[in-house]
Amino acid sequence: MIVLRKAPSETLRAAIVLDGRSLRRIAAKAELPASTISRFINRRRGLSHRAFDRLAGVVGFELRPAARST
Repeated sequence: MIVLRKAPSETLRAAIVLDGRSLRRIAAKAELPASTISRFINRRRGLSHRAFDRLAGVVGFELRPAARST
């Protein structure tokens, strides 16, 4: 599990890079063009909500609330 205190998009980028599968394989599983993912990883473009959700599901990325200190 990757736990970073950064923007969700940065954490998703890290999850994609660290996944171990090729960009093409991830793209195929997410039903997205590999070029879309490449541009996202290289910070040339953002992702739609739909694309973000699909990629997150493929690489096992989950958003959870941070633990609150009391």
